[in-house]
Amino acid sequence: MFHWKQSRIEGLMAASLYEPLSETEQRELDEAIGANTRLAAEYDSLKRFAGNIPNVGLAKTPDLLPLVRGRLDEHSSPAWGFRLAYACTLVAVVAGASAVSWKVYQHRNGYPAVQTAQGRGDVTLVSQSIDQAKVLLAKYDYTGAYDVLRRAVSHQPGDVHAGEAQWLALNCLVELKQYPDAYDACHQLFGDYRDWLETDGARMTEAMELRELLTEAKKVEFASLQELDVAKRDRANTFAALERVAEDYAKFHGNEQYALGNRIAKEMVAAIAQETGANINTPQGTLAAYEDARKRCTLPNAVALLDMKMGDACRDALSDPASAKQHYERAAENPVFVALAEKALKGLN
Repeated sequence: MFHWKQSRIEGLMAASLYEPLSETEQRELDEAIGANTRLAAEYDSLKRFAGNIPNVGLAKTPDLLPLVRGRLDEHSSPAWGFRLAYACTLVAVVAGASAVSWKVYQHRNGYPAVQTAQGRGDVTLVSQSIDQAKVLLAKYDYTGAYDVLRRAVSHQPGDVHAGEAQWLALNCLVELKQYPDAYDACHQLFGDYRDWLETDGARMTEAMELRELLTEAKKVEFASLQELDVAKRDRANTFAALERVAEDYAKFHGNEQYALGNRIAKEMVAAIAQETGANINTPQGTLAAYEDARKRCTLPNAVALLDMKMGDACRDALSDPASAKQHYERAAENPVFVALAEKALKGLN
């Protein structure tokens, strides 16, 4: 349920430096690199850096993590913060290449000296645990990643990177369908690490949506999320299974379930996109997928739910209140959604 794309691509890039990827993994990595020129340039730079490590045998492998992080930090960009995620894995690459001594490496390659974690304060046990967890996430090992992150936060709750570790741990629990524990982890995230969440607006929005979803689901002992999970596992006809969940939307404590409705609609759109190849990474593409989903639906509550979501998309993403009004008016014809639709219509005035 959580969008793992960035963390997974980070892990695949790291893993590709020291072992061949599977055909599916390599195709996923190639597609991500092909779609982002900055990412492609960073990956090329990373491979050159790893390839330039000389093979000099030592009696003892030095700790090159601060150097590796320093090199990868030099040209980092806000759009893709990949470099820091690969430090631990690159250390494994360095060790596998027999490594080199600190000063020899600096002199032979002309790299400047880099401060240690103690001197700079950005490399910590928790940040190293995050790097390790991201490699595990690339292999879909959510249990292993969660264990690493849980121990890190438990031992160093005040670490500067603890907020990120808690966020990743929370999403591991969601992927593992351990919703009661995820609910507790989410409240810990907002209670202890809200300042970290607020440093990134998109992340804060995602975290708030997840908190709302878990809070709603807790009222029915997470039965709503469990029903949604069952629908997603229906490989024969995922869309029809999701439509049935949408039709039963109102049975879970009324129609004021904003987060559950959002989640169901997103899953329906994702199912459509998987079948048709539609691009749902743009507002126009998402709206088109909603329209395709609505045309396919035959159950009235599912149709009304998608009318609501199309209205939301027109209002929020496309700044088109006139079209939003039309969608909300259609949704208002459904007795389950009439109150929600009328509230949305009033908000347009």
